[in-house]
Amino acid sequence: MAEELYEYAGYVFSSSAEMELAKKEAAGIQHINSKINYDDASSLLAIYNKLLERDLFTTVVGIDFLRNIRKILMEEYDFSSAELKSVPVHLTGISKEELKVNEQIKKTVKKSDNQKKEKPKKVINISMLKPLIVVVAIAAILVVIVFIQFRVYSDSDNLNILNYKARLERQYESWEEDLTERERVLNEKNLLK
Repeated sequence: MAEELYEYAGYVFSSSAEMELAKKEAAGIQHINSKINYDDASSLLAIYNKLLERDLFTTVVGIDFLRNIRKILMEEYDFSSAELKSVPVHLTGISKEELKVNEQIKKTVKKSDNQKKEKPKKVINISMLKPLIVVVAIAAILVVIVFIQFRVYSDSDNLNILNYKARLERQYESWEEDLTERERVLNEKNLLK
């Protein structure tokens, strides 16, 4: 669906409100032009500064008018750009030429987006591969160390969480054998009596 564009004074505006504001600024410019004296540098400079102070122009139509006054002050009356206040920009519309350029840019961006959608080739960067190898090697070393620790603790004679069950079973078996041996000795003594 195409957007409705509003055209006035060689510019295209995105809304009727912006176009109406540009028309009001154009009417104000006509009034100012009827009163302004372009032959007197000091009055032209005073009007330029007063228009900037009041911030009357916000559309490209008004900004274009201020830019033309600035150009006259610089070219015909030898003011430097440092001596003149800059024109504040509150752009709301664009010229027909700018609209065509923007459309061409959009088409170019769409083409480049389509090209970017193609699967990028994977490139292995050697400088990024080296830290990965180091990290993997360190992780492997740590895994080996942990495995060795578990192995040592499980075979250890000291009671720990890894070998407590087997150690306790061996200890109970040893006690049971001792008791059985003592019972046998006692039974033999009782039989001899």
